[in-house]
Amino acid sequence: MAKDDLFERFGNRLGKGARSLRDRFTMDVTDLIRAVDKNNKDDVDRALAAGIDPDIKDALSRRALTMAVDNNSAEVVELILRAGANPNLPGRDGQTPLQKAIFWESAMIAKMLIEAGADPNLAGSDGKTPMETANEAGLQKFMALMEAQRKNRRANQVERDKARHEELKQRAKVARSQREAEEQEAEAAEARRKEAAAAQAKAAAERNAYRNYKDEKDDYFTAYVRSIRQKDTKAARIFLEKMIDLNTVHPELKTTPLLEAIREEDLEIIRYLVEKDADMIHPVAGTEHSPLSMAVKKKAYKLVKIILEKNEHEVAEILNNPDQIMSLQYFAYKDAKMLNLLLAAGADPFFGGQGLPSPISRAIEKASIGILPVLVKNKVDLNKIVDDKTPLEWAIRHDKLAWVIGLLSEGVERKTANKAGQTPLELAKELKVDEAIINALEE
Repeated sequence: MAKDDLFERFGNRLGKGARSLRDRFTMDVTDLIRAVDKNNKDDVDRALAAGIDPDIKDALSRRALTMAVDNNSAEVVELILRAGANPNLPGRDGQTPLQKAIFWESAMIAKMLIEAGADPNLAGSDGKTPMETANEAGLQKFMALMEAQRKNRRANQVERDKARHEELKQRAKVARSQREAEEQEAEAAEARRKEAAAAQAKAAAERNAYRNYKDEKDDYFTAYVRSIRQKDTKAARIFLEKMIDLNTVHPELKTTPLLEAIREEDLEIIRYLVEKDADMIHPVAGTEHSPLSMAVKKKAYKLVKIILEKNEHEVAEILNNPDQIMSLQYFAYKDAKMLNLLLAAGADPFFGGQGLPSPISRAIEKASIGILPVLVKNKVDLNKIVDDKTPLEWAIRHDKLAWVIGLLSEGVERKTANKAGQTPLELAKELKVDEAIINALEE
């Protein structure tokens, strides 16, 4: 079968595309240059449709676009530009298409080239740009055209930049949203994993707690006491959370959850019960202690302060209850820090309990001079009769020089007579106490 017959056969199937298909096999840049040179629009269109690159040079280094400009053929120039020709590539003579359009003073072609992207500031082989060429020739309309196109391209570029910026912003926003969603999902998955792990750990801890501390006959309180006495805080917390009444008094063990926690010095359980507002100040039936008194005994200063502050409206009544066998302030007669907390909460420094001496007289007897600054700080009346005697008389009777000097330095009355009519100096001489005490009283 002949070659032409083959193309004709394809043509019958492909319709008007047959010629283009044949041309793709048979035409080259020489056909394009020849068509441009003859200014044959149809042949130019045919060559370009065959896929010939409009920027390729022929054997004589000629390019289709510069030839079309030289021919002043606007229609052919339009076809070549539409085919994607680069408007800045020079011809055989080194001049760009735009320079040639200015030389021929073809405004229409110049406009087409500029719109296609021709650079008015690109120098040709003569070293001059199209703008300079137009300026030298006094072609103002070309200069205005190129300037207008420059501004238009600049405006278009600004718009493109804005559009690109917005596009990038949107992409970044989408990416950020996707990343945040992924992070949230990862966090949620991690939270679920931790929750499941915590649930498993809690279940295992409960099994161990029941196995180690709770028999079938035991209630939760008994198991709680057993575990906390073994210093097993985790198990104690498990049983504690099962209990309904956190102020319950165990009938046999004579304790409450908080009292037991303070006794065992379990800070975590103490914190939990304080947060749950467990009773902190009332004595536990059948015992000599309340959580507060146990905290005082354990010298738990921070806990005592918390208890006093949380119960400020009723704690003074508790501290000074006349039915107490021993008051907390008596218990703290030699602990200046603890006594200061109690006195600041309203404790009576002259009340020791049923049949017990006052904390002040006890402190003087035991030479606990460290509480004197606490008494002064809390504005205690140091001239008040304490257990039938003033603090100064007690200091003289117990022969406590430090107390005598301390009381005198705080300005106590030194000439007031006691029930027997003796002044402090007369009493000191009668009792033949330390000579230094007599000297201090004589000053």
